[in-house]
Amino acid sequence: MSASPSISLGHRFTVQATGRAVALLGAMILLAYLLFETSFIITPTVVALLCIALLVEFVFFVQRTNREVSRFFDSIRHADFSHRVDPKLKGAGFEELARSMREITERLQILRNAGESEKLQSRSIVEHVPVPMFSVIARERVVLHNHAARRLFGTRPAASVEDLARISPGLVKAIREQIPGQSTLINIPSEDSDVHKMTLSLTEIIVGNEHQRLITLQNIGDALAASELEAWQQMAQVLAHEIMNSLTPVASLANTARTLLDDESGDSQTQASEAISTVAQRADSLMGFVQGYRRFTRLPAPKMDTLSVSELLSDMELLVSAEVLAAGISLTVQTPANDLQLRGDRQQLEQVLINLVRNAMDALASIDQPEIRLIGRRNRRGRVVIEVQDNGDGIPESMRDRVFVPYFSTRTGGSGVGLALTRQVMIAHGGSVTITDAEPQGTRIGMVF
Repeated sequence: MSASPSISLGHRFTVQATGRAVALLGAMILLAYLLFETSFIITPTVVALLCIALLVEFVFFVQRTNREVSRFFDSIRHADFSHRVDPKLKGAGFEELARSMREITERLQILRNAGESEKLQSRSIVEHVPVPMFSVIARERVVLHNHAARRLFGTRPAASVEDLARISPGLVKAIREQIPGQSTLINIPSEDSDVHKMTLSLTEIIVGNEHQRLITLQNIGDALAASELEAWQQMAQVLAHEIMNSLTPVASLANTARTLLDDESGDSQTQASEAISTVAQRADSLMGFVQGYRRFTRLPAPKMDTLSVSELLSDMELLVSAEVLAAGISLTVQTPANDLQLRGDRQQLEQVLINLVRNAMDALASIDQPEIRLIGRRNRRGRVVIEVQDNGDGIPESMRDRVFVPYFSTRTGGSGVGLALTRQVMIAHGGSVTITDAEPQGTRIGMVF
């Protein structure tokens, strides 16, 4: 039969310890009796030795479990899961403790094996990620994490920041100065005299007591080259269209003027003068177009300052409200209760918002109950967004990429500069521009900072 549950582990230990204590006490009483009441010599000596033996056995009995538990925790502290509980504990009444200790050891062994497997899997994943990854520890020591990083630096050693400085000074500058969470475009020369255009992303972490900067590099050279080629092709098409629109009548009028000048009659001379005057006007228009293009391509660098979104939108409301209301359009400004702040050039951002509001006004020319809304908010990623919404007909999805091409316009007589300028300003601010459908209809243009 199994032992009754009422006989607990502690009870069994108490019974055995009490028995040993009683035996020791009895032996000591017997020794005292023999020493003081008898004249025996050998018997008291034997009893005294028995007392010493019982005392030593009692102390060992009490300390045996403590020593085993101490060895158990020492093995756990040193991650030695090969330790096994001493079988002698069975005689101390601590069979349940010994079993629990064995189960803990086995469980920790399983967890350690699982952790090692996950660690190995994570290392394998990082090793095969095509994006170079490395860390800068304590702003000095460099640790390469995967094959892509080792392949990027090739045979050139990269064990310290000084090694990186010899490879690419721009890389070191970005590592030391870049704000965590942002991306920077850098150039890294390769061993074959080529240059890799890469985006650098940086995250700060603390491992143990060490401060680390985790850096990832993504090669965007091919994609950037393809995008640049496409942008130049679109720009060339727009420029060719605009220039041809001006040169065609100029060429025609020039030929007409030459023919009329060959005719010496007064009427012909007058008509030739009018033709030449028209040619001059078209030349002036073409010159203005080229100068506008030069201004667009020479946008000054933004003068960054901390701006209040509420103040910016309130000032915009004062600037455009008269013009908007005169056109019969409702204007609404909406900002969160907790004011948002952003870093930007106030003058450039105001000009961009004015252009976006006027674009929205043009889109509402034939709309009943037209409305424009200026909204400041945070998106799900925590970034500040300023939106200009209208309830017009919207921009077809097929044209949303083309509207950012300079001088491309969906409106007759439109300049095609507004959205292109908006994107250029936002890129200079480290942000982006988005175009989505508004609810229930219309267009939502968001400036994401």
